[in-house]
Amino acid sequence: MKDNDRLIYLKDGVESFVKAIKEHNLEEVIHMGYVSFAESASDLEGNPGYKSLPIASVHDNDIVSELGKTTASGGTNTQ
Repeated sequence: MKDNDRLIYLKDGVESFVKAIKEHNLEEVIHMGYVSFAESASDLEGNPGYKSLPIASVHDNDIVSELGKTTASGGTNTQ
């Protein structure tokens, strides 16, 4: 699997999960957020640094859009 495929799968999964939450009218009670675990992180505009979205209700944050701006290269070394 290409390194970047994992991020694509994550974005697709989050988008599907959020869609299901909204279809069941649970966006006020389900809370989501994320933090990147990289030495450096950047969004599509090239802004470097720590990348996160605080935990908030799906209604109050736009995790799909924010995660969509995230890029990655490399991966976790596992043996």
